[in-house]
Amino acid sequence: MFDERRSGRTEDISPRAKTIEKWRKRIEESQTGSWTKLLITDIELSCHPVVLSGHGCFGQYLHKIGKEESSKCHHCQDENDSAEHTLFECPSWDEDRREMENVSDLGVATNPGNIVRFMLSGPQKWEALATYTQKVLSTKEIAEREIEKPGGPRSRRLI
Repeated sequence: MFDERRSGRTEDISPRAKTIEKWRKRIEESQTGSWTKLLITDIELSCHPVVLSGHGCFGQYLHKIGKEESSKCHHCQDENDSAEHTLFECPSWDEDRREMENVSDLGVATNPGNIVRFMLSGPQKWEALATYTQKVLSTKEIAEREIEKPGGPRSRRLI
């Protein structure tokens, strides 16, 4: 997507649509990943992909790959910013999390033990989770880009 934008080429199909089509084809042709295929029947409607992998703008992952000096959360200063921390624990996302949980009939807060039941119990709940993860992770990704900008706190990569 970056190369296409940089080249100035314009295509009938957007770079995002091309990427999604490549992913769809790889998933369909893959002999592995049956569990993922079962959970994600339509990649365009799925939650933010990094939620499933734990990769992305999580301090734990960024520290593991050498982009961060620690696994600390930049939003609440917790010592271990993981996907689980971000989605279920970080106080920075409490309001967004409550908004998502308002469509829940679980009677308890969402957590790793009940989130699959929550998201698979109906389209409204799936959409609530997808909206929540997209909003939170997009915000984290924007913050990550700001940190990496020239002159930003991490303008020089650690690796």
